[in-house]
This record gives sequence, C-alpha cells and structure tokens, in this order.
Amino acid sequence: MKTTWTNYAIFTLKGHYEYIKKAKGVKFARSWRKKIFDRTEYLKAFPRHGRQESSILHPTQEHRSLLEGNYRIVYRIEDQEVYIIHVFDTRQSPDKLVF
Repeated sequence: MKTTWTNYAIFTLKGHYEYIKKAKGVKFARSWRKKIFDRTEYLKAFPRHGRQESSILHPTQEHRSLLEGNYRIVYRIEDQEVYIIHVFDTRQSPDKLVF
C-alpha cells in the first residue's frame, strides 16, 4: 500500500508545524512532525486501523482517522493507496473539520 499526501494535508501540516515551532521551538516541532509522518507510515501495513469517519462533503467515500497526540490525521483509501487529506488540531472547533 502506498501513502500520498494531498496538497491540503501538506498545507495544514505546515501550518501546525510553524505554530508549534514558534510556541515550543524547532526541536519540538521537528519531533512532532516526525511522529505525524511515522503514524502515516503505519497505514501502509494497516490502512483500516483508524476509526471510520462520516464525511460531510463526500458521504459515499470511506474516510478514516488516526490520532497522534492532539492531532487527528484524516485519510481515505482508494484502490491500493492511502490519501492523507487533513491534519486537524482536535483542540479547535469540530465545525472546522470538514472533508
């Protein structure tokens, strides 16, 4: 199984990284980012490990998510590929989590 990051997922990851870097420093931000990437690598072997999510915009597609600390990694599975579509800080309003 292959994992692919969407442009939006990369955008949200960079935004969280920059925030963490300013708040807690580069070393902490890099460690956080490594944890996120390690978690998504896990999906290559176990793509259905995450909990199933209901999608507001795409009710016919299967979306799943994994937690890494306070962050939810939202993804979907198509054929033999896992698409990472969002990295969401769970401390934000759930109304902002639309996929």
